[in-house]
Amino acid sequence: MSTSKCFAAWPGLDSAPELDELLKLFATEARILFKVRTPKVRVVADPDGDRFIACAIAMKAACIVAGDKALLDVHGYEGINVVTPRAFLDIMRDPAP
Repeated sequence: MSTSKCFAAWPGLDSAPELDELLKLFATEARILFKVRTPKVRVVADPDGDRFIACAIAMKAACIVAGDKALLDVHGYEGINVVTPRAFLDIMRDPAP
């Protein structure tokens, strides 16, 4: 599927080229890890979002990239930054020293 067709599914980005940049970053910089057990959490207004928080806690993730408002609303829970795809790209383009 082309990124222009799935762009509408990525809230928080301004353009299809940004989605391309994000996907390339994930393809080259991402590491896939598996964890058998995750903690039970109930912090997201939409219960489906709790699994992302639970996974981030289990993996000691610093960040979740999401366009979902319910997830964005729990930014900072357990020290986990929840940022939009656009904010993530900005961070990766200009990392703090």
